[in-house]
Amino acid sequence: MSFRLIVTCLCLLPFFASAQSLKQWTALGDDAWARNDVLAAAEYYAEAYTIDSADFDMTIKYAEALRASRNSKKAEYLYAKAFNKDKGKLFELGQFRLAEMQKANGKYKEALRNYKKFSKKYKRKKDSYLYRKSLQEIESCTYALNARRLDGPVTVERLPGDVNTTESEFAPFLFDSTLFYSSYREEANHISFWRASMEDSLYNIDQGYAAKFEKDFNSGNLVFSPDHSRAYYVECPDSSCRIMEAEVIEGRIQPGRSIPTINSLEYNSTMPWVGLYKEQEVLFYCSDRPGTRGQLDIWWTFRNDDGSWQAPANAGDNVNTPDNELSPYFISEQLFFSSNWHVGFGGYDVFRSKGYPRSFQEPENLGYPVNSGQNDLYYRYFDELNGGLMASNRPGSLGNSTYCCNDLYLIQFRDSLPVDTPEVFVSLRQLNEYLPVTLYFHNDEPNPNTRDTTTALSYSDCFDSYQQLKKKYLKENAKGMSGDKREEAEYDVEDFYSLFLEKGYNDLSIFSDLLLQELEKGFSIQLTIKGFASPRAESDYNVNLTRRRIASLVNYLNDDKNGAFMPYINGEADNHATLTFAEVPFGEYEADQQVSDDLSDEQESIYSRGARLERKIEIQSVQRGMPDSLFSASHFDKLVHNFGLVTPNTSVETLFRLTNNGTDTLRIDSIASSCGCTVPTLEKTVLAPEESTDILVAFTSDQQKGQVVRSILLFTNEALEPREVQITAEIQ
Repeated sequence: MSFRLIVTCLCLLPFFASAQSLKQWTALGDDAWARNDVLAAAEYYAEAYTIDSADFDMTIKYAEALRASRNSKKAEYLYAKAFNKDKGKLFELGQFRLAEMQKANGKYKEALRNYKKFSKKYKRKKDSYLYRKSLQEIESCTYALNARRLDGPVTVERLPGDVNTTESEFAPFLFDSTLFYSSYREEANHISFWRASMEDSLYNIDQGYAAKFEKDFNSGNLVFSPDHSRAYYVECPDSSCRIMEAEVIEGRIQPGRSIPTINSLEYNSTMPWVGLYKEQEVLFYCSDRPGTRGQLDIWWTFRNDDGSWQAPANAGDNVNTPDNELSPYFISEQLFFSSNWHVGFGGYDVFRSKGYPRSFQEPENLGYPVNSGQNDLYYRYFDELNGGLMASNRPGSLGNSTYCCNDLYLIQFRDSLPVDTPEVFVSLRQLNEYLPVTLYFHNDEPNPNTRDTTTALSYSDCFDSYQQLKKKYLKENAKGMSGDKREEAEYDVEDFYSLFLEKGYNDLSIFSDLLLQELEKGFSIQLTIKGFASPRAESDYNVNLTRRRIASLVNYLNDDKNGAFMPYINGEADNHATLTFAEVPFGEYEADQQVSDDLSDEQESIYSRGARLERKIEIQSVQRGMPDSLFSASHFDKLVHNFGLVTPNTSVETLFRLTNNGTDTLRIDSIASSCGCTVPTLEKTVLAPEESTDILVAFTSDQQKGQVVRSILLFTNEALEPREVQITAEIQ
């Protein structure tokens, strides 16, 4: 794959104004495709497709050009049209390409299904790239479906000013309040360097800077050595790219020279980054040189005292894969890079691999919002920003009508964000936004055939036994079926296990980490847990069953983290924080009425999708409070108000009454809410003894869905810690 196609997109060539025939448009498209000018090819094929949209070969050519130019929405439509027509007989990759575009468009469930079907057809070719890639994409789609997209301590925003264009910007480097980057511009028809100075949070373009490096071929990826005495960049004068090294004298970059141990006309060397490891300069870069595991791998080399570079070494199997690994960035024994193979949301995701040259660990995905369903590249952190920069073609980019081209984005972390509310509030918000955590159970588990309301089993026991029943569920759910119906029934069970059962268990583990953090800060927590059951047994039996299921969760927390929760559950914690549970055992009262209660029909009443989804408990809300001894003077008439079911784009209000029960004046210093959707209004800010005030809380359901919990914090002269009340709602 060429360097040009990886990091940017080229603009369209001028089209012939005169009318062309189907054959002529196709020939023009074929010629552009052969030159790797994929955007021009897509436009030519579009004209041909307009003339004859029933032509199967033209549909495939057009779809392929759209895919290569990142127009995933149109490409998905055409691949679906072609695959529905030929089922992969004429175009063998039809289902694979369809899944690829569905994933790019965020349709992870549809992509997962098609990748699974495609992988089964390729079982005989287990060593092939396509089979291994489809298995990897199955894992990626499952990851993307399970990943929680929380509004956490990270924000990602497109850079302001004139830096970004409808073309492509990438490879940012910040030095002394000056942003260096690479950009493709239509007037030059190639990639070149650009520079912008930062003033009042805006980046002002140095219009003459690019001309100083103007050449008739692509030049980009400019970075500087740690002491800023040298610059490194990439030139692509022909079919291959090479890394150049140049001295920097009085702020001016001198003519560059090729690095002989790295470059060759036989392969590409690109995307350099120079950092330090134990005070020795190390260069990371990408190459398809001999020894590469995939298309482009990450390589590294140390700089000798005489200024030469040692023979490069591959970053290893933990980092490099059969696909591309791009834009390496090394700092503090952490290697950041982008990959389209490792498990992620789609396109290229940013990953972090801890370690050092010769020893890098398994990479971890940086998650949302750093990563998106599109391409995210060139992640770099700069002290001057107290944050990072990267390139992405995610929604919101200036060229995102076809997702063709990258913009530069600013990444800020919590410690560099303006904070309007106290830090104690941040993790609680994350804790509430992680809800509901939903846990599933096999029929009549735990402890079947009993009316007990408690159990000695942990939810881990229930989960493990449910996992062991997967083969039985596959068999029973598809009993009496054949062909496509049987295949769909089996896929339905597989989806349930990965997207519901396993997801719930993983969510519980992450939630318990957040929960313990709050308790260790000294905050008392009450969890509201709602239990459900399928309607096979009578109602009172099912209520007891849901109580046992809730008890298994409490047992899980007792056992989790070597008993770390036990002091809080037993009221024996040194910081006096407590963990309590509000149980709502609904039994079958809210069960889906379409689920069968016929004891003789186990296929429907036990193994069907509907029955599986009803047997669950949900952690639905978190209420936090400090010990009453800290707030002896003030008293709320209620701590939680539940608005119940609220329709979208609706505003609702409630009143919380605060009374001063003390003998001193109570002063309300400030009030804060967890989001702009919750607006509190104070009637009074000073309360004499025995005086009360109403706090009006207005909540707007715009752009929200599902169960929401929002907090209002009240800061007074009574205690260092804030008083807290909550509102909850279920958004349709």
